[in-house]
Amino acid sequence: SGDGGPATSAQLSNYVSGVAVDGAGNIYVEDTDNNVIRLLKPSAAAATMASVSAASFTGQTVAPESIVSGFGQELAARTEVATVIPLPTTLGDASVKVTDSATTERLAPLFFVSRGQINYLVPAGTRPGPATVRVVSGERTVAPGSLQIEAGRRVGQERLLEDARVRA
Repeated sequence: SGDGGPATSAQLSNYVSGVAVDGAGNIYVEDTDNNVIRLLKPSAAAATMASVSAASFTGQTVAPESIVSGFGQELAARTEVATVIPLPTTLGDASVKVTDSATTERLAPLFFVSRGQINYLVPAGTRPGPATVRVVSGERTVAPGSLQIEAGRRVGQERLLEDARVRA
């Protein structure tokens, strides 16, 4: 269940302070604003990818051209790290396609891929607003997901500064 109702109705806040994956492929998300740890269990029915800011793990709202960490299952055929600049758009037989609010699809540059995680860059030119993300292998979608692109903010840095002010 999720938040007292169906699991699909659970609300994930914009401040996720930690993500872990166990040996069985279960994903644990520390949802600080809602004061819960969420368990995402593997399902053969629908594989998805949960993406968060790689700088701060502050939920699914990210700045344009920011680095994002995506978590899921069977995302890539093997673990591979980018060793060239410009960054490749395919690693470990996996690519990430981001479709922005203007319905323009772009390949995301990749830093790292593994079966459970992909680190990618929001492609230059991605328009603000809701975006869909797809991990693909060949022409097959391996895992869909979503992001909120927010222009004019450094989403992760703002949250870190806010946290520092609260602690001071």
